[in-house]
Amino acid sequence: MHEPAAPSSRRFHVVFDVSDVINYFRSARLPTGIQRVQIEVVEYALRDASFDFSIACFTKEANYWVEVPRELFATLCTLSVGDFADSAWDELVESLEGIVVKGKPFQFAIGSILLNLGSSWWLQNYFVGVRFAKARFGILYVPFIHDLIRWRCQNFASPNCAAISRNGSRAFSLTPTFFWSIRRNTLADLQIAARKAGADREAAVIALDADFELLQPLVLKRSARHG
Repeated sequence: MHEPAAPSSRRFHVVFDVSDVINYFRSARLPTGIQRVQIEVVEYALRDASFDFSIACFTKEANYWVEVPRELFATLCTLSVGDFADSAWDELVESLEGIVVKGKPFQFAIGSILLNLGSSWWLQNYFVGVRFAKARFGILYVPFIHDLIRWRCQNFASPNCAAISRNGSRAFSLTPTFFWSIRRNTLADLQIAARKAGADREAAVIALDADFELLQPLVLKRSARHG
């Protein structure tokens, strides 16, 4: 595990974890539903957010997070849809590969919030990285839960996928500081899963039409409680 130098403290800093969508873009183009959510949230932040934030991706090459430049992420999102030449997309993905493969380990601000907008349970050593960052930098890890279908319906998943889901479920339940879920029934599933894992974590429903300006006081309040 890499050990970046400890950076200076910041009062409120969000790290948008877009590992899911960035790893997807390395081999595919048209984003799926959850990836579109990630794109819309970060694009909104790029336009209108009044707080300090970074964009980062956990990669197998670094075995840690690397920072994704804002302009590169915005261009990836634009070119991933619409009528753009394949050559332009291929050139952009080549630039992305250079960052993913050669990027330096991301330097978390002390006490920053790692907000995982997608799905990372399938990334090897991801939760090891989260625990390291929590211990080293005092970050708060907050996953945004879209659904728990793989956990609830493991008998319908492929054997390999079900095994990965089972092995990651306990680490997933114990690692976060608190959870955000997309809807009430997902929150109910999440609370059941957390109880089975022996985890007692705060959770709240954050709808897709939530406003950053309304969420920031909520995050600050809970950050103070868990910090």
